[in-house]
Amino acid sequence: MEKRNYQIVGAIALAVLLTNITQPPMLTCNQDDGSKQMTQSTDRLDRIEEIVHSLAVNQTSLQQTVQQLTTKVDTVTTQIERLTTQVEGLTTQVEGLTTQVEIVTNDVGTLTGAIADYIVESESDREIIKQNQAEIRQNQAEIRRIWEYLLGQQRGNGKSTNE
Repeated sequence: MEKRNYQIVGAIALAVLLTNITQPPMLTCNQDDGSKQMTQSTDRLDRIEEIVHSLAVNQTSLQQTVQQLTTKVDTVTTQIERLTTQVEGLTTQVEGLTTQVEIVTNDVGTLTGAIADYIVESESDREIIKQNQAEIRQNQAEIRRIWEYLLGQQRGNGKSTNE
C-alpha cells in the first residue's frame, strides 16, 4: 500500500512539475489579479487532478497488462518445461537407438566377414569337388574297364583267348 502512495505522490509531483513548465509564472499586481490567480489556481488543480486520474487509469491498465504478460510468461514457461522434459526423453531414446545401431553395425560387420570367409571356403570347396569329380570319373572308367575285363574272363571260363 505504501508503494502505491509513493506512486501517487510521485505522479502528483510530476504533474505539478509539468504544469509549472507549461504555465508562465503569475504576477500579482492588484486585487483583480488576485481573483484571476484564484481562477488560475483552480484550473491548475483541476488539471493536476485530471493528470493524477489519467496516471491512475494508466497505472491500472499497465498493471493489467503486466498481469496478462505474467500469465502468458508462466504459460510459456510451463510449455518450455514440458517440451524440455520431452526433449530429454527423446534424447534418451536417441542414445538408446544409437547404441542399438552400433551393436547392429558391429554384428553386420561380423556377419559380413563370416560370409566372406564362407564364400572363399565354398569357392575352395567347389574346386576340390571339381577335382574329386574328375578323379571319380577316372576311377569309374577304370572300374568299368576292370569290370569288362572280368566279364570277358568269366565268359571265357577263365581261359585265355589265345589257346
